[in-house]
Amino acid sequence: MHVVVKEPGKEPKAMNIQNTWAWFLHIIGGQIDMIKISDDVVGLVLQEKDAILKQMAPNLRVGEESMIRGNAVFLAIDTNGNFLGLTETQEKYAVSFVNQHSIET
Repeated sequence: MHVVVKEPGKEPKAMNIQNTWAWFLHIIGGQIDMIKISDDVVGLVLQEKDAILKQMAPNLRVGEESMIRGNAVFLAIDTNGNFLGLTETQEKYAVSFVNQHSIET
């Protein structure tokens, strides 16, 4: 599965991964929330209270007051909520979103 991973203080990175919940839990580091950035692209991020308790570094600013801490993984989603690999167009969109919302540390 093709995804974009954004770690705090680093450039977004496209990579191929196994589509397993265990991998997502490992890379995110705890309880996962999902944010929708378009009709067919989502970000998997650490739940806010978990991120604060673990003192994760700021990564992305979404909206006026929302901040994503820790790693984020961006992937495609279908109308049934199934995770899919990103197409080339979706990857470009995810990278553009990350670059626009990235917090420099």
